[in-house]
Amino acid sequence: KTYGPLKSACEQVATELAGGCSLIIRPGIIVGPHDPTGRFAYWVRRLAAAEKFIAPGDGSARLQIIDVRDLADWLVCMVEQQVTGFFNAVGPAVSLSFQAMIESGMAVLKSRATPVWVPAERLIAAELDSGSMLPLWMPPTKSKFANMFGIEGRKAWATGLQLRPLEQTIIDVSVDEAKRNSAVAIGLSSEREQELL
Repeated sequence: KTYGPLKSACEQVATELAGGCSLIIRPGIIVGPHDPTGRFAYWVRRLAAAEKFIAPGDGSARLQIIDVRDLADWLVCMVEQQVTGFFNAVGPAVSLSFQAMIESGMAVLKSRATPVWVPAERLIAAELDSGSMLPLWMPPTKSKFANMFGIEGRKAWATGLQLRPLEQTIIDVSVDEAKRNSAVAIGLSSEREQELL
């Protein structure tokens, strides 16, 4: 309830204290190896499991993510060059749908998993409309989040924000997940997912 307002308040304080010398970065969903949230890794694990898994809606839901390594490299350059202003650090540069993310992952991981696209109404009826149950997916009923994955990032891209291919992030997250002793507890358990399927 306070996450967004607190971020906004921090921006206001920084602007009040530093005025035009402020550099305010608004990143989208940050993903990559060692991500403690496990949101993106959840889908990579599903693709690696070689079994059926629930894929949300009809696949058309938009998604915006940025690899933490791309964000970090760009932030260092921005600070070194003493750039100021407000920037939305999002990716990819072309529109990405959930279906495209799943298909890219299946191709690059040579996955034998099978996505089962379940209509949003059914997911909501099964009380799976939470972003923690199906990470990164926002059901159409959550209208206040409707533009969450429609943020304009051209200003950041124009300053040199380089975005690696989605496929590379998927591969690197897959390698990182294989090294973990246990997965981050997020999303549906395999048992619950199979029960619903």
